[in-house]
Amino acid sequence: TGEVKALTGLTAERERERRVADHHQTEAEMQHTQANSKNAAYYEHLHNNSTYKLSEALRDKPFLALNATTKAKILAFLCDELLQNKSVLRQIDASLDHLNQLKKERYLLDMKIRKVRVLHQRKVRSEQSEKQQALALERMQRLVEESNVVNRASPQPTDDEQMSDKTETPKKEDHDHEDKAP
Repeated sequence: TGEVKALTGLTAERERERRVADHHQTEAEMQHTQANSKNAAYYEHLHNNSTYKLSEALRDKPFLALNATTKAKILAFLCDELLQNKSVLRQIDASLDHLNQLKKERYLLDMKIRKVRVLHQRKVRSEQSEKQQALALERMQRLVEESNVVNRASPQPTDDEQMSDKTETPKKEDHDHEDKAP
């Protein structure tokens, strides 16, 4: 009824002895009220109104018994009405702001978690590297000790023997220089 008033400027004027046509009257009572009143133009616009037609669909059947198209139209109308309500819009905006704040906090926490993971991975890698270096150092020390034990067991060559080994090494003859000489 408010929609008809807003769209057409017509209002239903109550007559003291008659009831206003509404959903509580039977169809015959509504026809009689509409035909015999000074509000005939108002009722004509009311019955042509899409919102009124949707409400008529709910007059005889419950919402769940309606077909899918009518249900969708009713839900679309309700959503449209709710989205025009300032308090509902304020609540939606507040919820969106809260959601954005939570997303920001989650992003910051995810970044902190990534940093901690990277630091943990670096620590694990450095510990593994240190263990490998320690094992390599132990192996090297063992090899040095074993070679020292082997060297002590076998006789050491004297300096003369080492020098004679060096002189016995044959040198490569220089054939290229002989061919180039005139």
